[in-house]
This record gives sequence, C-alpha cells and structure tokens, in this order.
Amino acid sequence: MRRTSLARFVLFGAAGFGIGGTIAWPIGYYFLIELMIPIAGGLGGASLGLALRDRRKLVALALLGALGTFLGLLMATILGSFVNYSMMLIGAIFGTVLGASLGLAFLDLRRIVALALAGAAGFDIGVPAGDSLGPWWIASRICHFSGICHLSSSRELSGALHWERLWDTSKGAIRYSGEETVFSFKNCVVAEHDGEVIGLLLSFPVEVEQGASSGEPVDPVLEPYSMEVPGSFYICSLAVLPEFRGLGLGGKMLDIAREQARERGLGTLSLLVFEQNQGACRLYEREGFEVVDRAQVVPHELIHHTGDVLLMKAGA
Repeated sequence: MRRTSLARFVLFGAAGFGIGGTIAWPIGYYFLIELMIPIAGGLGGASLGLALRDRRKLVALALLGALGTFLGLLMATILGSFVNYSMMLIGAIFGTVLGASLGLAFLDLRRIVALALAGAAGFDIGVPAGDSLGPWWIASRICHFSGICHLSSSRELSGALHWERLWDTSKGAIRYSGEETVFSFKNCVVAEHDGEVIGLLLSFPVEVEQGASSGEPVDPVLEPYSMEVPGSFYICSLAVLPEFRGLGLGGKMLDIAREQARERGLGTLSLLVFEQNQGACRLYEREGFEVVDRAQVVPHELIHHTGDVLLMKAGA
C-alpha cells in the first residue's frame, strides 16, 4: 500500500461520502429505500481506498463502509435517547462506529482508534451542519415534529422518526423532502415560537385516482385506510405541541386550510382522525366537521390508538 497524505485521505473521504449520499438518494427514492445506507457507506469507503491507491483496500473499505453506516445508524438510534437526541452527539456516535468499522480494514488497533476518533469528530460537525441545509432539513424537521405531535408525545418516537429508526419512517422522510409529491414540504405550513416549530399543517387536494397507482410511496402507517372524499381538500396532518394547545392554533390552521381549498376552487375539507383522540374530534366538530365513514384501527407499532379511525368532512 502506498503512503498517502492526511489531506488527500480527508478530501477523498469527504467527497466520497458526499457523492455517495447524493447517488444513494434517488436510488432509494425510485427503487428501494433499504439500499440508501449501504450504497452511501460503500461509496464513501471506496473513496478512501482510492485515496490510498490500493485496490484490495478499496474493496475492503467499501464493504466495511456499507456495514459501518448501517451499524452506526443502528447504534445512534439505540443510544439517541441517552443523549437527548442531540444532533452533535448522535453524529459522534454514528461517526465512531463507522470509523472503527473502516479501521478494521487495516487490522491495526491504532488505526481503528484513529479512524473512530476521526469519524466521531467529522460526523459530530457534519451531521448538524448537513441537517441545516436543503429540502432534507425541512423534511427531517417535519418528520421530527410529526413524531412528537401526530403519532406520539414521546421524545423516543420523535428521535426515531428523525433518524429513520424504522425503514417505514424513512419512506415518510423521502416523501416530505420531495418537491413533486403531494406530501412535499411545499404543502406544509408550520407555526413557530422563538424559532422552534410548534405546529404543523400538511394539506393537499384529493384526486379521483390516488394511492399506489399515482406513483406515490405508500405510507405504511396509513396504507390500510383508503377512505377519502374525492375532490376535497385533504388535511393529512394537523398537529400542535402539547404545551401550545388550547390557544386557538388548531382553529387558525383549519382557517388556513379552508383558504387554501377556496383558492383551488374546492368546497370541501376532509381528514382522518382516531376516534380515541377526543380533543381533536371535539375541535373538528366545533369547526363543522361530520363523520362520513369509519374503519377499524389496524395495529401498527407506530399507532397508539385502538377503536375506529374516522373520515370527516366539512365545507370550506
């Protein structure tokens, strides 16, 4: 193996993981989400092999990069609650595992430790920095917030959504980050307080033909509920953080949805709500919504309700 400079190693690694993530993104979006992590890690590891100008190391680092990114994400998820889901600390955990995995290619304890420390430092900075850029940041914020308000009030679930603990929720993150999908961040309205998101509205028109045939990634949580009001303006998510409820934010967001519906020439609003969510049901009833259909809740690890889910509609 030829000697290589530290600068070359760092530059090739940064470029490789960046390019790997860029290539992995459309593959995961259009084909198989499970391929995103190993492709990004594999290309990142391979780039380090190119820096070393060693073909055997290139193959080993590519395989270990794919494995390391998977294990790093897994460990970051498991330990996330212990660090209060701090992006810097989660990045450090992820980078430590990935760096140590890459170090195994050298069969040298000192290099394993060195790469683990380098990974911790690099991802400690890179994760929060990357989290603040582009549509993926908006998507991750929406998924993070939805985990707090819409599915559960636990920080564990919010962190799980933010870090795609489940492959199912990573599909949701892809949907939110796209621009040509009804679940796009462009269809979201957020309420903020002191720079923090405290409320979310996601709404869009319901087409006559919608679902799997539309090419949209299917939401595994809501897939069993095919009830809809064709031609209505559908409120997919309306959520407010618990400490800001009772201040009229929900009603104001419904007013925004009504205005959006009228701008599109639609005279009806529709939504799904769990019957057990009595607070939300009372809000919708006060706003003129009525039940038009119902279905039994299908058990799912992200759904903490039983009973029925209600399809409700109201005039815009």
